[in-house]
Parts: sequence; C-alpha cells; structure tokens
Amino acid sequence: MNFQTESPTKARIIQFIRDQISSGALGVGMRLPTDLQLAREFSISRPMVREAITELKEDGIPIVRP
Repeated sequence: MNFQTESPTKARIIQFIRDQISSGALGVGMRLPTDLQLAREFSISRPMVREAITELKEDGIPIVRP
C-alpha cells in the first residue's frame, strides 16, 4: 500500500482499522462499524469508506461487513 498516492482521509481510515485489529479491538469474526458510521466519524463519503475497505481486502485483511 502506498499512502502517498491515496487521499489522506482514506489512509486514516485504513490505518484506523489496522490499528483496531492490531490492538485487539477488532478480533476474528467481529464486524466493522457500518459505512455510514465510519463516514460520519471521519467526515467523508460512504464511497470513500468502501474504497478503503476494498483496499484492505486486497491487502489480505479479512473484513466482515455488517
């Protein structure tokens, strides 16, 4: 992943989710917040959230959606 070519906000969401996984706040089988919840929290559009989730999946992070 190359954060320099991404929007700073998308990179923040990706890092947030990675940090949640690393800290154990998101464990195996746990669900992420909804697109709407993440969009509101980061003040961005839902499509941007979906792009971040797609990138995480492409990087091999198993994502369970609500």
